Amino acid sequence: MDNDEIQNEVLTRLDNFQTLMMIKRRLGDLVDIEDRLFGYCGCGECDNSPFIFSSIAVILSLPDDKECNIEECHW
Repeated sequence: MDNDEIQNEVLTRLDNFQTLMMIKRRLGDLVDIEDRLFGYCGCGECDNSPFIFSSIAVILSLPDDKECNIEECHW
């Protein structure tokens, strides 16, 4: 990874974390963001998709074991 890629990954992780915190502020006790993914998959194939799936699961209040259903539907 070069410096630009590293910087982009860090900024994406921070943006993802801010998004989860905004969801938590708006929905309060209705959602649980603990142990949710706010990272960034830089494999080049899925990009930020894992975070998007995790955010949808948080908003829909799905348990961890149901989160994979969102990814399966997407693919």
